[in-house]
Amino acid sequence: MKKNTIIPNRIIIATKNLDKFKITSELLLKFGLKGQYFNLNDFKIENSKEYGNTTERAKQKAVNCRNYLKLKEKELENTIIVGIDDEIVIEKERKTGKDSKVM
Repeated sequence: MKKNTIIPNRIIIATKNLDKFKITSELLLKFGLKGQYFNLNDFKIENSKEYGNTTERAKQKAVNCRNYLKLKEKELENTIIVGIDDEIVIEKERKTGKDSKVM
């Protein structure tokens, strides 16, 4: 293991969607990211208004989570926050939407 490697004891997936949480945490575990996994529901963090593309929305969720926890806990050492969002693309019409359930 490298000298500067950080081993997190807490990984927060910035989503309230339990299916997305399960898929993402299982994927990260397969890549070897070990720690205790949490989602936004565990901290009672409300979603903020989302805007922008998929990457921007994922970043907003992670930053919102970080800001909330910094106010409550003051310390985020050994914590990784993973922003996640998804989008569906309908190839035939080249339409995209942020909420696949609506499409």
